[in-house]
Amino acid sequence: MHINQKKLFRSAFKYSLFSILFLSTLYSFSQTGVWSSFGAEEVSITSVTPGIGCFGSTVTITGTNLTGATEVNFGGTAAKSFTVVSSETITAIINKGATGNVSITTPLGTAVYNGFVYVNAAIPSIIISASSVNICSGTSVTFTATVDNGGANPIYTWKVNGVAVRSNSNTYSSSALNNNDNITCELTSNAPCATTADVTSNSIQMTVRSLPAVSISGDTCTGSVLTVTTNVTPSSLAWTLNSSTQVSNQQPGINPNATTVAGGNGAGAGANQFNNPNRFFLDKAGNMYIADMSNSRVQKWAPGAASGVTVAGGNGIGSAANQFNRPTSVAMDSKGNLYVTDQDNGRIQKWAPGATTGTSFSRVVYSPTSIFIDASDNVYVSEQDAARVTKLPATTRNNVEGTAVAGNVGESSIPQALNGPTGIFVDSAGNVYVCDTNNDRVQKWAPYSQIGVTVAGGNGHGSAANQLANPLGVFVDKNGNIYVADYNNARVQKWAPGATSGITVAGGNGLGDAPNQLNRPQGIWLDTNGDLWVSDFYNNRVQKFSNSLNNTYTTLAAGNYTVTVTSSNGCSATSNAIKVVPAKTPQVSITTDSTTICPGTYVTFTALPQNGGSNPLYQWKINDVNTGQNSNKNSFSSATLQSGDVVSCEITSNATSCLTAKTATSNTIAMNVYSPGAASITIGATDTIICSGSTLNFTASPVNGGANPIYQWKVNGINRGIANTNPFFSTADSKDGDVVSCEMTSSENLCPAALTASSNNILVRVITAPVMSVMVVASDTGICTGSTVNFTAVAVNAGTNPVYSWKINNTSTGTNNNVYSDNSLKSGDVVKVSVTSNMQCAASPVSSNSITMTVDEIPTIITRPDTVIFAGGSIRLNTTVTGNINTYRWSPSANIDNYTIASPLATPIETTTYRLLVTTPGGCTANGDVTISTITEVTIPNVFSPNNDGINDFWNITGLSSYTECTVEVFNRYGQPVFRSGNYSRPWNGSHASSPLPAGTYYYIIKSKRLGTKSGAVTILR
Repeated sequence: MHINQKKLFRSAFKYSLFSILFLSTLYSFSQTGVWSSFGAEEVSITSVTPGIGCFGSTVTITGTNLTGATEVNFGGTAAKSFTVVSSETITAIINKGATGNVSITTPLGTAVYNGFVYVNAAIPSIIISASSVNICSGTSVTFTATVDNGGANPIYTWKVNGVAVRSNSNTYSSSALNNNDNITCELTSNAPCATTADVTSNSIQMTVRSLPAVSISGDTCTGSVLTVTTNVTPSSLAWTLNSSTQVSNQQPGINPNATTVAGGNGAGAGANQFNNPNRFFLDKAGNMYIADMSNSRVQKWAPGAASGVTVAGGNGIGSAANQFNRPTSVAMDSKGNLYVTDQDNGRIQKWAPGATTGTSFSRVVYSPTSIFIDASDNVYVSEQDAARVTKLPATTRNNVEGTAVAGNVGESSIPQALNGPTGIFVDSAGNVYVCDTNNDRVQKWAPYSQIGVTVAGGNGHGSAANQLANPLGVFVDKNGNIYVADYNNARVQKWAPGATSGITVAGGNGLGDAPNQLNRPQGIWLDTNGDLWVSDFYNNRVQKFSNSLNNTYTTLAAGNYTVTVTSSNGCSATSNAIKVVPAKTPQVSITTDSTTICPGTYVTFTALPQNGGSNPLYQWKINDVNTGQNSNKNSFSSATLQSGDVVSCEITSNATSCLTAKTATSNTIAMNVYSPGAASITIGATDTIICSGSTLNFTASPVNGGANPIYQWKVNGINRGIANTNPFFSTADSKDGDVVSCEMTSSENLCPAALTASSNNILVRVITAPVMSVMVVASDTGICTGSTVNFTAVAVNAGTNPVYSWKINNTSTGTNNNVYSDNSLKSGDVVKVSVTSNMQCAASPVSSNSITMTVDEIPTIITRPDTVIFAGGSIRLNTTVTGNINTYRWSPSANIDNYTIASPLATPIETTTYRLLVTTPGGCTANGDVTISTITEVTIPNVFSPNNDGINDFWNITGLSSYTECTVEVFNRYGQPVFRSGNYSRPWNGSHASSPLPAGTYYYIIKSKRLGTKSGAVTILR
């Protein structure tokens, strides 16, 4: 350290060299860098706070003997200003260019302090980032602050929408954010030389997608149906058992059978028709705007409408502002303006809402084919002949060429090129998807890219899963799935992101108009429900292939069930849990020691329940009638049972959950109680009246016969066969008057009584078969076409209810009736009948005789059309007649030159209806009418002189009075009406408004439904 001895010892020269040497030994340099002396007053610096600073910083200097300081320097640069606070404290502001040690000069001397650090001014800054800015509601997001010049201990104040939520941490986490919340952070820096202490970060606006509301309801037993209730249209339903096992994951599926939502009424220009519907646009309300190409119009179809409304064009093919020439696609901007690619006019037309004409948005386009408008109203258009896709801003003028965003290097199959681009789609990231039609592929062009990437097809022209055949329409969903209208394969293909082949989601069943077929699809659209819309070009319709989920699940196992619903915005929510337990079915069975007893035997029945609960109730029944009370006794005893009594039990379970039913009925036990009386037997036969040679069966029914009774069958009292245990007897040789009986010997030894019994007798009657026949009689066998013929069957021995089977040419016809009528017989038809008798033993069916029909054709007459002629005129009654005509006769015959020919000449004096009657040789007739109306001829004068001389004072029109419904109007040369009459009952006198008209030429129009319209000039002379 250098000491300025000149300033310290101004009078040193007064002292001797000894004194100077002596004083110099009194000073020593302290280890802190401050000069000090022993014994004398001195100035010193002990500290500088803070120990770091910059221009403009204020520092506090502490020391001793600082009073009267005249200079404060920072490395030789004087402080900007300083203040002596006390003898121990000075505050100073650092000036520009300061560097080096701190020094203070007082009358006592100069003290120096080293170690002070100089820095440049610091500008605090803070940037925040988020772990995610697009989340589902309830998701935790962590925000992190990155700071420059915050100092050693900065203070952070986090804010949501301007409201402080947390301080003094460089991170902030929250799971309670709302949509559009703005997150910021304020930094309070403690860095030395900070230009400002407080700075605010950038703002992060959150997109928070709502969670679906979801709940499930249903029974709690296995096999029951659980139903989802939610406020969204799910994109998936995942059912989970016991929080870990996924038992069902339902994804949307497109129904292969479509419904027609527009058109489908044949090709035409009607409001409910299309003629080659092309690409279309679907707005948020579900209204469809479609380019009806060959009708040169755009149609709007509201949801569920049966017909469309023309909103653009529809005025024929042309290039006027209200016309189109081959419109191929339509799109709508955010303001509701429609943009239409008017292909053969080489322009894009813009139609404002409700407009009757369009304006040219762009004319610098080459065969515009498909159009797409993004969220910023930028217009993209595929220019087929230019092999490119161009982008035009919403402010484009019609003579400005768009910017190429795909292709534009000529027709080729290289990645940089396109060949015949048609359908286009632009996703939210600005990627352009193009149907590269003639290359049989779909290309994806990223923003500003010069090369397209094949995302569908590109494997040649074909119908394989990895091929396309002239794709014309494309749509990309929110998951990046690509839907392609595969024109020549009559299908729509879905290509997942990165897939090397597609799957058919619509059509693909050959060309056709069935619900699962398409005929050259062009435009496609996927709505918010996931329904697929397709314009079916040659079927002249729009098809919707619905996409739906089943909102129920049938439980198969016990456990806790929940469902997770994922909505179309990608957010999921899990429902409440329903605990499902196994279903229980109550059952009961009853038993007893014996079911065969003697009268008065005491019998006990015992019930064995399952799932009856802790204390089930038992209701015992005899023959389904309650006996005793419904109690908890599981046994029942009785000594009064009768033979045939049926015992059962109904249980009522008191189990508390998952019963399939509260009650259950047991098996039944039928009792056999022996009668104490003698054995008996009754026999019966399948029939007692039979035909000769028929087999007759007899059955024995024993009473008290025991387990193995012995039967001896008899005919006319004579044993047949050997006695045995067979209760059945058959014979095929019965004779009329035979008597059959049976004798039974009982094997019963329980409740013994008489053991032998004889049966009743059965008398057998044997009938001889009757002879049956049938004959058909016709009301006529020679008829005219269309005449009705009645055929009657006359049967012998047919019984009381025979069956009639009529036949024409051996083909069955008619009904079961003895009379058959027909008015459609043809010449040569053969009619007969077969009859099946219901008389016992009759041999049937039998067939009748055959009747062959002769049928004459009925002639036809086509007369001339009804005609109007002037009275007294003649007209030929031209008539066309078919058939073999024998005679012609017209009536009335007056005023006809020959009433016995087909086309005579008629001269009616009044309106007359003539009738022609023709007759064939077989007597078949036909007639036809023609009306000839006569009218009176009208003569219209072209001049008259209404000068009141009694000659031609009126415009008299001869014959017009016959046309009372006529109207007569006269106009002057300026087209102004001067006369009008409803029936011209009073002729015109040449005046108008009661004033005579000047001489000159006037013009008339006479209208009559019968006379027609006549017009010309009439001159007034005066």
